[in-house]
Amino acid sequence: MPAFKDSHDRQWTVSLDGITLKELRDAHKIDLSDVVDSVYSQLKRDPALLTVAVAYLCSDQIRDANLTPKKFAAGINGIVIDDAFNALWGAAKLFFPPSLWSVLSMRLEHEEKTQAEWVKMKPWVAMLNQPEVPTEIKEQIFAMLGNALPSFDSSSPMESPSATGQGDTPPSAATSLPDSAESTRAA
Repeated sequence: MPAFKDSHDRQWTVSLDGITLKELRDAHKIDLSDVVDSVYSQLKRDPALLTVAVAYLCSDQIRDANLTPKKFAAGINGIVIDDAFNALWGAAKLFFPPSLWSVLSMRLEHEEKTQAEWVKMKPWVAMLNQPEVPTEIKEQIFAMLGNALPSFDSSSPMESPSATGQGDTPPSAATSLPDSAESTRAA
């Protein structure tokens, strides 16, 4: 079973089941079975969101250790954040059927590539906001950005964006720019 040690050298195991996934989604709007929005990419980028998810998944262990979720969270920092994500990702791999796991894996890989491309494109996007940049240059930047953006096949075979049922959030647009740090929604 996937596990990680916090910064206080306490070991925590992470496991998933259908009821816990639904409870996590209902309580915190974190849908670990969502194949449309890349929640795993968000969790990887947002230590606070990851801590909420892992604390919920480890809530019985936290209670048994006579800790509060806040005291548990105090041990999730530094390299432990990566270890906690890896344990969660490993639990997802064990829980989901191969067909859904494949979609989740491909989605995370796609999001990571998109984020890497976005980092490369940010300076060009910033130039678009500069009034002194000539229109011709801006048009070239738009063309370059349009060619660089990854595209989604909008004819997805998935009928529902979630393996455990429709979530509260509607599916995202077929093509979108990655969220900035300022606009990443907290679940």
